[in-house]
Amino acid sequence: MEEAAWSSIADIDLEAGDPYKELELIIQEEKQPIFKLPASLKMGNVKMYEPQVVAIGPYHYGKPHLIPMEVHKKRALIHFVKRSGVPLQTYIDELMKVVDELKMSYAQLDQEWKDDDRRFIELMIVDGCFLLEFLAVGTKVSIDDYARSDPMFSFQGKIVNYDSAIKDLLTVENQLPYLVLTTLLSVARPNEDAHDTISDMMLCHNEGPRRHILDRYAERVLEAPDLELERGMKLPTGYSASELYYQFGIQFRRVGGYKSIKFDDKQAILTLPPIMIHDDHQNPFLNMRAFEVWVSKDLKFHSFIYLIKTLVQSVKDVALLRCQGIIVGPLDHESVLKSIQVFTKDIGMFNVESEPIVALQKMNEYCKRRSVMCWRMCRIWISNLYENYFSNPWTTMSVVAAAILLALTVVQTIYTVRSSRCDKKM
Repeated sequence: MEEAAWSSIADIDLEAGDPYKELELIIQEEKQPIFKLPASLKMGNVKMYEPQVVAIGPYHYGKPHLIPMEVHKKRALIHFVKRSGVPLQTYIDELMKVVDELKMSYAQLDQEWKDDDRRFIELMIVDGCFLLEFLAVGTKVSIDDYARSDPMFSFQGKIVNYDSAIKDLLTVENQLPYLVLTTLLSVARPNEDAHDTISDMMLCHNEGPRRHILDRYAERVLEAPDLELERGMKLPTGYSASELYYQFGIQFRRVGGYKSIKFDDKQAILTLPPIMIHDDHQNPFLNMRAFEVWVSKDLKFHSFIYLIKTLVQSVKDVALLRCQGIIVGPLDHESVLKSIQVFTKDIGMFNVESEPIVALQKMNEYCKRRSVMCWRMCRIWISNLYENYFSNPWTTMSVVAAAILLALTVVQTIYTVRSSRCDKKM
């Protein structure tokens, strides 16, 4: 929130509303605005929460370091409109019908945008066309009217720019109302379902309208419908993946999505969906956390990340889950661990009835069983024996040599005792 300047307390309007309370009321009414994050949250990590290459929407429009991308955004508009064969004015007219609803999507819209409907709608069209064109490259929503060497909208151009651009497109403050995208597609492709088209662009299932691209991305990660559940604040503890595997004999199995997360206490198997860990995944994960805190009722993503934080506490855990196909990506084990530590830092909110937390609690109960604890002690003893005496050939040879020497000593002792007895009898 921007703080108003005042010279003395006499200038303060005591009747003015609390902007944070007003924002909370808007969210509770399910208008689901696109909001600016508090400066305290972004402190020391601004690049994670603000765009560095492309501005989408009004919050960061016009910043000097983002202006070079405006050329490509306008090129996207030209291609999108020409390809559709529909006059540009038609798009403007359609979005003008919902201009008030679109403005309400932004919780902290500056007055210059509130006062100028035409300028606001032009921004929505330009940014909407850019989003649709960039996301469509390389998917089955084919576009083939760009040059093969196009620096942004060719297949090669998207590969080069994807990592930097997608980080910006998945920041909380850099979003466009979903209504803009569906309206543009409904005009350009009247015979197609706009939600299906956007889902194809983002390589996810169509679960109906969403709030914006970040919300759709979160849906793709979790693959679960919204649930009306209460928040839980008591932090359950748990063992790491390597402890569960080596000490308790719990196996890990890869499954397709969030809804399949569960712990089978009869077979001692924890099923988890794969999670991609990449250099550029910290940004969207942190922004998804920030977004979910404000607008979500079920805290699905927080619950999933809390489970990952519990399971991954060392490089040994990373190596184990990677072998099981749970952790995927090009980074080495150490880099994966550091990345997970960044986007799971200070996480303490989750849903006690969510699949990840229920699975975590069931594992804790399983691990407390007396029979399981006995087997754990045996496994720890065997593991320590292996690590201390059989972890390399030299220690193994030493143990074998010591065992042979001990056996020979025992045999010799027995032989000596028996020989002495025979001598006495004679």
